[in-house]
Amino acid sequence: MYDLRPNTIIGFHGCELSVRNKLVNSPNQIEISSKPYDWLGNGFYFWENNYTRALQWATDKADKGELTTPAVVSAVLQLGNCCDFLDSKYTEMVAAFYRAMSEEYSSAGKSLPVNLMQKKMKTKTNWFVFWIVLQLSICISQLQHLTLQI
Repeated sequence: MYDLRPNTIIGFHGCELSVRNKLVNSPNQIEISSKPYDWLGNGFYFWENNYTRALQWATDKADKGELTTPAVVSAVLQLGNCCDFLDSKYTEMVAAFYRAMSEEYSSAGKSLPVNLMQKKMKTKTNWFVFWIVLQLSICISQLQHLTLQI
């Protein structure tokens, strides 16, 4: 499910000022997010080569009262093994898993799960289903004995 990408990029992470300071002062103590609504699963998210977008994300969180002082920290990232959603190979794979999951739910007479955050975010996109499909894709890749490194 993942390809080796030898690229080096600059990543920007939008966050609270205190989090940025902690990352700068203790870069080996990264707190990984594991919230059920993290749309790509557990991790630490960066905007690739986009300081402005990272700051916008943090500012949006501050506007909602979820952060006090928006800030950005940057990092030089060696990508290594990646699932690149700009590569149609991966978007097609996830679409196939989504269709399979939809068919399974439909045949069982059930509706697809809905992310409660979807209503709060006022979006029609069901990121929770996307997250489930992504996790399913990873599990199936492991079952098929494909090399998978996270």
